[in-house]
Amino acid sequence: MNSGGARTARGWSGHGVYMRNIVSGLLVLGFGAGCGGVVDKDPTEELQACADESVIDEQTLIAWDFKQSAHEMLVCGQLSMQLQTSLLEAAESLLTDPRGAPDAFTWSEDSFLVETEDVVMEVALSCGDGVGCPSGERLTADPFLLDSYVQGGSTTLLDSGAVELVFEAPGPLVRMLGHGANPESPLRLTATELASFAFTIQNLQANTVIHLNTQEEDTTVVYDLKTGRSPLYELALFPSQSYELLEASAIRGEQIMEPEIWDVEVLEHGMTGVIEMLVTGGEFNYAVTYTYSESDSEPVIEMECR
Repeated sequence: MNSGGARTARGWSGHGVYMRNIVSGLLVLGFGAGCGGVVDKDPTEELQACADESVIDEQTLIAWDFKQSAHEMLVCGQLSMQLQTSLLEAAESLLTDPRGAPDAFTWSEDSFLVETEDVVMEVALSCGDGVGCPSGERLTADPFLLDSYVQGGSTTLLDSGAVELVFEAPGPLVRMLGHGANPESPLRLTATELASFAFTIQNLQANTVIHLNTQEEDTTVVYDLKTGRSPLYELALFPSQSYELLEASAIRGEQIMEPEIWDVEVLEHGMTGVIEMLVTGGEFNYAVTYTYSESDSEPVIEMECR
């Protein structure tokens, strides 16, 4: 470890100088590099009550490594919100101007996926209220694509506001058009039927699952999170997502870090809430609290002996 107040790769140095971790993710978050995330007090000072100062830096590296990996939850959460918002906004034009899902996503069997070396995020869509879409039934085709409704199809927008579909065969989501499982071509949808279709899309329910397994320096961090199903239209009213913790841990040598509190919410431009982790198995036991606020890109970190 460096001493004499020099900057280290993570956390605080021996004289309490903190260097922010600049984390690059899957999308640009728009945070200013020169504001926020700096706290006035070295959070490791509280640990001098239960540990020799000479071991505190090394024993708290796991806490800084976990902070960096937790940023992926924010990145994934905002990507999920981007997908849902795109589908919500496209509800009225999916048949006449299909544009596809955001580039970060691929469709795989019955869900949208984002995969990197360390993170897998799955966004599954199921029916809510609406026409031809039984509540709770999971979508088996990409709702952004015209072929999911009618295969080999083309659309014509008529002066009356109606749409005429000419196609070769019904698609797996054709019932959402309101004409059963085997409509004949050409199929004409009135303006009222198009509005019913848009209503069905807006009431689709999304469930996001995030699995992270990453190596941060000498720390292995694993966590699994899910949102539970919520209708797309709620995102327009309340642009946020809460994540239920399924599993979380970090391991560095003999140290094990496990959650005591996990209550965070991903917002359109940040994250709010609290994560509290307990570190055991090292030279001493301690708790780390990460407090997130919408106005700051980095959490406020507090540590205390246990």
